[in-house]
Amino acid sequence: IMQKTGRFFRIAAPFLKLVFPLRVKPDIAHLPTGAVYLCRHGNNAGPPYTFLYLGGFVRPWVFSAFCEEKACFSHTYHYTFLERCKLPRPIAWIAARASAFFAPKMVRSLRAIAVYRNGAKSMLTLRESIKALLAGESILLFPDVDYTSENGGVGELYKGFLLLERMYCAKTGKHLPFVPIVVKPRKRIAIGQPVFFADGDPEAQMEGVIQELQRALSRLEAETA
Repeated sequence: IMQKTGRFFRIAAPFLKLVFPLRVKPDIAHLPTGAVYLCRHGNNAGPPYTFLYLGGFVRPWVFSAFCEEKACFSHTYHYTFLERCKLPRPIAWIAARASAFFAPKMVRSLRAIAVYRNGAKSMLTLRESIKALLAGESILLFPDVDYTSENGGVGELYKGFLLLERMYCAKTGKHLPFVPIVVKPRKRIAIGQPVFFADGDPEAQMEGVIQELQRALSRLEAETA
C-alpha cells in the first residue's frame, strides 16, 4: 500500500537522491504490507536511503526531537554537532538551524511516527503504529543500540518494538511480519525474509526472536557485501 507523502518530501526527494544515489532501486511491488521493517542505523546511512527510496511505502519511527523545530534545534546543536561532530559553536549553530528548518518538515511529509524516550509516552508510539498496521500500512524502525556503528557485525538490538506483536496479535489473531533490511550506500537496499513469532506466549519468545533478527540482518549484510 503506497501512502501519499507530503509536498515537502515530493519536492526535496529528487534533489536528495542526487546526494544519496542508489544503483539498484528496491522493488516494493512484491514486499509484504502491514509489516514491521527493521534496518540498521549504520551511522546515519540507514535513514536517508530508506526514507528516500521507501518513502510512502513505510512510515518511519523517528525520535520525537526531530518532529518539532525547537526540540530539533536543541538536540542537533548540543548533541549532534557540538558533542558528536565536535564542530565549532558558530558552525554547529548554523547546521542546527538548517536541521531544525528541514528535518521536522521532512518527517511530517513522510508521516513519521514519533518515538518518545520517556516510558509513559512510548505507548503513544505503539498505539499509533498498531493503528497504521491494522490499516495495512508498514512501519520502518532502526533498533540498533549503538547507532553510530558502521562495522559489518550487527550489534545489540533494542527489544521494545517487539511489544507490537502482542498488541497486533490481540487485535487480529495473526502474527506480525518483522522484515530485515540492509542498506548498502550507493548500491542497493537488500530486503530479507520476514521473521515471525510462533503461537504461544510472545513474552517467552522475545529473546529468541531478537536473536533470529540479528542473525537475519547479519546474513543479509554478508550476502550483499
